[in-house]
Amino acid sequence: MLEILKKIYRFRRIVKQRKSIFHHKDVKIYKIYEKDYFSMPLIKDVFGNINPNFKPYSCVIPPFYVAIINNGRCILGREEVFSKKNECFEEITSQKENPAIGMPLHRNIKKIKGTVANLSLSGIENNYYHFCVEWMARFHLLKKSDIGIDFYIISHAVPFQKQYLDLLKIDKKKIILLEEGTYIQADYLVVPSLINNWEPVIFRGYQHYLKQWLPKWMPEIYNNSNYFAIEKNGNINKKRIYISRKLASFRHIENEEELINILNKYNFSVYYLEKMSVKQQIKLFRNANFIISLNGAGMVNASFCKSKSIVLELFTGYYLEPSIKIQAITFGHQYNYMIGKTAITDNIPPQKEDVYIDPLKFEEAINIVLSKLNS
Repeated sequence: MLEILKKIYRFRRIVKQRKSIFHHKDVKIYKIYEKDYFSMPLIKDVFGNINPNFKPYSCVIPPFYVAIINNGRCILGREEVFSKKNECFEEITSQKENPAIGMPLHRNIKKIKGTVANLSLSGIENNYYHFCVEWMARFHLLKKSDIGIDFYIISHAVPFQKQYLDLLKIDKKKIILLEEGTYIQADYLVVPSLINNWEPVIFRGYQHYLKQWLPKWMPEIYNNSNYFAIEKNGNINKKRIYISRKLASFRHIENEEELINILNKYNFSVYYLEKMSVKQQIKLFRNANFIISLNGAGMVNASFCKSKSIVLELFTGYYLEPSIKIQAITFGHQYNYMIGKTAITDNIPPQKEDVYIDPLKFEEAINIVLSKLNS
């Protein structure tokens, strides 16, 4: 029995305890931003109605930092990090409690010489919205720290990620190409803090997790000419654009063609982001001043719009996800929303349901927004 236990231990080592990243002898903290506050005002729909799911609130935005861990450890593809003694740093997680505390770890360590930046987000960065928000925030904190990096732990399996890495001029030779799940130890592991935040909510009997805030410094990222080349042409054509989800795998507008006929009357152009490169999407939104779309990840591109651009977000009947609303407030856009009608389908969660948008109400909504601009 003793020999069997020895064999088991040879391949696994338990994370014995949690540790605070702020009180560890092997960690140096670089403070980047101080604590702040976020306030969500009461936002009525475009017709002046109050929706109980969109209540006003206030919350604290924590300070942000970058940590350097001497002989720090991590698992490729995961955001959680450890000390050389396998102590899990409890603050580095997007969960309410760090899931790596008490987790078995492989004993075999791949040691890497030099300074390694861990920008992993446990896979959520494979979603376009989360990459443009949480991942770009970690990258920005890293750049603000001005720490020299020898190697990066970065997810780059999805085409849009590769395009962003090219735009950000990250040397591909510096990206660690070891298999996901490899347990590594770096001479110095550099770890930016996370902006992930969420609260559970029930939509039509299904639990979802909704973002609560964005830091006020997010616009610094998308106005930074060192990240994204800024066009110097002053004669930019301000477009009215409609972003279609027709090619998305779920959450569609049932009568979209009917809406497009109305949009044509108001000089809106229709775009399918799935057919566009990242560069094309950036240019499109930089030149847009009125954006209409059904709630979806592609709307995060409004980060590239100038302040005070107009957003009219359409919602299905039961999936009232607030990420774009929070983004619009943070970036200083003029935010409006309209909720359509969704037939209840018991075996489909609200996130994947389609919606019918009343064409008469839709045209009324466009005119209401335009009347505000002209008043």
